[in-house]
Amino acid sequence: MLEAAFVKSENAIRPTLPKKIDELTTLVEIHHTGSKIQYEIVIDLSKAASRATSSFMPQMRALMLSQICNSDAVKVLGIGASYEYSFRDEKSNNIGSVIIQNSDCKA
Repeated sequence: MLEAAFVKSENAIRPTLPKKIDELTTLVEIHHTGSKIQYEIVIDLSKAASRATSSFMPQMRALMLSQICNSDAVKVLGIGASYEYSFRDEKSNNIGSVIIQNSDCKA
């Protein structure tokens, strides 16, 4: 069931990529592995006021938790899926990643 839902989601999103989320953020890839759907996101640090700091990933995690746990996306977590958001800069340097699971929304 998850596999079919993931493939459907990927097939709907891929033709729209790359997709600007906001001034600094672009979704560039979506794929899944097992029960985890993964989003690859580029952060344009050249447009940011400063480089990514140690507070960047905790801030992104808080933002992702809020968005997922307060939307229909939380239903997918309830059937065993997880979301992973991988962030990199415009030069493909890894910034970090956030994984959201069902237990995260119950906290």
